[in-house]
Amino acid sequence: MNLYKSFDQQFFADLVAKNGVDIKPTDVVISQVKDITGTSIGATTGANTSVRLVATEDGRWGGKTPVYYNRYEAKDLKVLIGSTIFVAGASTIH
Repeated sequence: MNLYKSFDQQFFADLVAKNGVDIKPTDVVISQVKDITGTSIGATTGANTSVRLVATEDGRWGGKTPVYYNRYEAKDLKVLIGSTIFVAGASTIH
């Protein structure tokens, strides 16, 4: 299990897993990440972040579509995973 994935690697892995689409990074270009917190789109989708996928000329897909998701800050990790973090080979974490 690779804990250190790039945004693109994790994004495509989640997109494929959650939507059952066979899409590869060479099929689309991902736009810049946009914070949609407090916007009507954010309220409608329940998400705080959006990107737009635009098909590449050489890809197997056509067109463009927005993708909405929730992005978390590092300070939220303790809340998300609880109070126990295991790091192999480490006896103390500072």
